[in-house]
Amino acid sequence: MRRQRDENVFYLILRSYGQTALPSPKSPTLSRQLQISMSKKQAPAKSSSPSIPSTQPIPPKSTPLAAASSQKIIETAYIRGVTNGNFYDVVLYAYSCKTTSGTVCKPRPVYANSSILEFHSSYFRSLLSSSFIEKTVTNIDAGFPADKPSFTRDYDYDCDSDLESISEDDFEDEKSRDVVDQLTEGSKTPVDPPTVSTLQAKGNDFPTSRTVRLGRTILIPGVAFLTLRSIVSYLIMETPEFLPLKSSGKPRFSHSSLEKIYSGVTPCSPKSAYRAADMFQLEWLRSHAVQNIKSQLTADNILEEFFSRFTSTYDEVAEVQTDYLSNQGKSQRILETLPLWIAKVSEGELAHGSTVLLKIISLWLQNPNVLPVASCSD
Repeated sequence: MRRQRDENVFYLILRSYGQTALPSPKSPTLSRQLQISMSKKQAPAKSSSPSIPSTQPIPPKSTPLAAASSQKIIETAYIRGVTNGNFYDVVLYAYSCKTTSGTVCKPRPVYANSSILEFHSSYFRSLLSSSFIEKTVTNIDAGFPADKPSFTRDYDYDCDSDLESISEDDFEDEKSRDVVDQLTEGSKTPVDPPTVSTLQAKGNDFPTSRTVRLGRTILIPGVAFLTLRSIVSYLIMETPEFLPLKSSGKPRFSHSSLEKIYSGVTPCSPKSAYRAADMFQLEWLRSHAVQNIKSQLTADNILEEFFSRFTSTYDEVAEVQTDYLSNQGKSQRILETLPLWIAKVSEGELAHGSTVLLKIISLWLQNPNVLPVASCSD
């Protein structure tokens, strides 16, 4: 009986995160999902959709204490939400689209619970502390903050495949709508939002249709919406799923299509997840992501990945790909395409290419048989 009750609680939590197509609490499928979500020792669940195959790595080891603590945090957060009606007390905004000229735009909200964020990440503990301006409590349903930029041209990951491509015309239309919304909002008579104390004074023990939900609204400017939404979900499920690498040549889907294909947590790019996990100091997720990247390397895409700006930024990723080249460097496909990539570096097409080329030379010096000299001078 207790087990069934616990499953009902977690079923409601997952439904509150937007999992509208989950099986009923009595379903044996849900029992399996809950067992997986509470232990990193379980292998990550494979995608239920054959349309977007993804290879799931073996998860890093975790102690039972860590898993139990994670479960306790989720239970506590949910119980508090039952009492005050405010399970979501943080809204994280992230840009979702990128124009052909490189402008990143269309911020979208990801609703989260501060206790869960702080438990998993020292980054969020600092961000939500009193020493940061994001500590300010506001109405989390008020929409995107007017004092934050709705677009930027200073996004430091220009190859982020988790950003959806849109045309310049769509971007201009979006800016026009933002201006109209701001003017409309500014014409309204300002009303002070209720505070926690005033709500308590009025005896509002649970929210009504007129109750303002109080919390913190934060813009995360360096992470794509799709990535952020997936990571916030992973913090509960602890079973990351990733999309195929863009270099794999497999079909890419729009955000709306992904939401239709996947009834549960929507997967994201393993490279985008690795980058965000590094930022958020989520070592377990970073390990998942790099192992998934490794599992997707082939003779057809290894050099494209190896010569990417992403690989030149992260030594751990470069090491994994160097190991692949050490073992597969004599592949005919690699030998045929390597001179083309070296030519791009010599002609200045890859600003970061010199760093990668040094790794190639170092690899060859350590083991001349890996990459025959003749193949690089043809």
